[in-house]
Amino acid sequence: MKTLVKGMVGAALVALLAGCGQAGDDVAIEHVSQWSESSADWVADVRPVAGAVIGSEEELQQWVDAYGSGAGEGTFDALEAVDLEESFLVIGGYPRCREGSRVVIVGDSEVRFEVVKADPDVACVWAPYTIAVWAVPLSATGGEVPALVG
Repeated sequence: MKTLVKGMVGAALVALLAGCGQAGDDVAIEHVSQWSESSADWVADVRPVAGAVIGSEEELQQWVDAYGSGAGEGTFDALEAVDLEESFLVIGGYPRCREGSRVVIVGDSEVRFEVVKADPDVACVWAPYTIAVWAVPLSATGGEVPALVG
């Protein structure tokens, strides 16, 4: 029973982490999209993905050209729907078993893509590579697109 409860708590934590970023109390970081090699074959072909901060349509197109050639039509619609005049995108990749990801604002000039392990006692046979995308309001970084650290 203890293992079942622990597993349920871990699953709830992963679900929570998959949908939230971390910043100041008044900043809403939005989880835009994610893809896993378990359900999107193109992810396995491009792994690992270098972390990126995307602040313009041109940078987004360069990222899609670099990583999305095997993706189906409409795969990146959610990214293209983000208003890059108001927000910037943070993209990162990681092997996901029970982990989640988040974005942390580091001062006004840097952001960090973090992988959060929900339950360090769980060992997975397979952790499919996952690419996650977050939108961060420019107001969180003083109106400037920051550098990605760590």
